[in-house]
Amino acid sequence: MRVFLFFAILVLLCGCDRKSATTSPPNLGAPSTNRPPSIGPQFWKYDLSEYSIVTEDVSSAPGGRWISVRYQRRHGKTTTRDAVVNRIASALQADGWKTAPLPKGKYVLSKIWETSGEDLHFARRAKPGEPKHWFFAQTVYVSKEADTVAIYCEVSW
Repeated sequence: MRVFLFFAILVLLCGCDRKSATTSPPNLGAPSTNRPPSIGPQFWKYDLSEYSIVTEDVSSAPGGRWISVRYQRRHGKTTTRDAVVNRIASALQADGWKTAPLPKGKYVLSKIWETSGEDLHFARRAKPGEPKHWFFAQTVYVSKEADTVAIYCEVSW
């Protein structure tokens, strides 16, 4: 917790390289000048095809990168919270992510701020081909009506 708090304070003091978009979906696997292609695709192991991205926020600082994405269910699409939660949990667990308790402190470092005590939280260590000192965590908010999904991703090094 103290390490996380230290990095959060460091981010605030040093400033962040922040990108925010509200019109186009994140292309997190594509090369770009401000987003390494190796950070992003590791998080999206589940299908959210009935949703559209309405907000994306990416912050980078010494020690990590934080990616937040807010999805809104498309008009005419239906699903339930249980179905979305099961889909996300099953896909992440099949990919080696472990469920973990929600962080006790603030775990959202973005302009997107939707959380609840029922948020899903997963973590994993680096896989082969990734730098060994990287650590991944993601928290997923799914609204009761399943009309909003907010994903908070973190890779720290």
